[in-house]
Order: sequence, then structure tokens, then C-alpha cells
Amino acid sequence: MSEAAQDGRRLRSDRRRRQILDAATEIVSTLGMSHLSHREVAARAGSSLGLIRYHFDTVDKLAVAVLEDLETQRHAAAMEALASASAAATDDEAAALLLHTYYGADTSRASLVSMLGWLLDAARQPVLAGFLRDQRPRIDEDLVAVLAALGRSRIRVALLRQVIDGAVVAAAAEGIEDTRANVIAAISAAMDLIIEGTS
Repeated sequence: MSEAAQDGRRLRSDRRRRQILDAATEIVSTLGMSHLSHREVAARAGSSLGLIRYHFDTVDKLAVAVLEDLETQRHAAAMEALASASAAATDDEAAALLLHTYYGADTSRASLVSMLGWLLDAARQPVLAGFLRDQRPRIDEDLVAVLAALGRSRIRVALLRQVIDGAVVAAAAEGIEDTRANVIAAISAAMDLIIEGTS
């Protein structure tokens, strides 16, 4: 087989894999991690079950690939936030950038609630929980970099994460429609309370 033919085959395979991954991500984002299956992905992607299994022989490998893809997107959003961060930002502007860094570019209510859902689903699956635990240092590094660019490097990252997650949970549980604004307000209000050296 010629090199051009091999390149074409590889390109088609990469495209199919991307379609499968996009379908899996949509399932996880809309229905939750517990709904992820080879059959569901095949139906959503319009592909054969065999093709799904060729690219991802286990559901755990598919789920990890989805989380890797989502983490890549989140990190890219964090780099966007870092590029636009300034010490002159108001507390609300800083809070919006921190939310963007932590959860990614899409901070709509539906996206925040679905991310929370799949995070909780992943906690029930040791392979996925391990993957998320392994990603924590990178997420924290992104938050530290954005906090430094905002001139707020004394804010404790572990507490910041808890404030963000807690605000998302509370807004979702209370049915607050503007979840993003609610989370930004919580981050903004908590900034003075989660500074190193304060109790």
C-alpha cells in the first residue's frame, strides 16, 4: 500500500474515532457517565458496534478517552482565561475567569450541572476516579496561574475548588436558573475568606 493510501486510511480512522468520541461526550454530557455504553455510542454516532469496539475495546477506555478530551478542552479554556487575566479585574470578573478555568469554556447551567453529574458518576468507577484524581494537579496549576495573573495568589486553591463545586451543587439543587451568575457571586463573596493565613 502506498504512503498516500496509508495516510488516507489513517485520516479516515482518526475521523471515525473523533465521531465516536464526540458521540460519547454528548452522552456523558446529557445523560451522565452511567449511560455510556458501546451500543449507545454506536446508535448516537451512526456507527457499527464493531467499529466502536475496534477503537475502544472497553467502556472504561471509552470513558477515560472522553474525560481526556474534556480535560484538554478545559485546559485550553484555562489558557484563554490566563491570557485575559489582569490584576485590575473586579472580583466578579476574577470569579468568572476562575470558573472558566475550573469548569471550561461552557459555563451555562446545563453544562455546569452535567459536568457535576458525570463527576459524581465517575466517583463510582475506580478507573475514572483515578483519572480525575491524577488530573487534579494540572487543574490546580491552572488555577494558581490564573490567580497569580489576577493578583490574587494568596487565595487557597483547595478552598476555591470547594466553593465553586459547592455553589454549583447548591444552584442545581435549588433549581436556580442562572447557575453561572450564582456561582460567580459565591466565588466573589468568598474570595476574602479563602486567603492563606486567614481562619
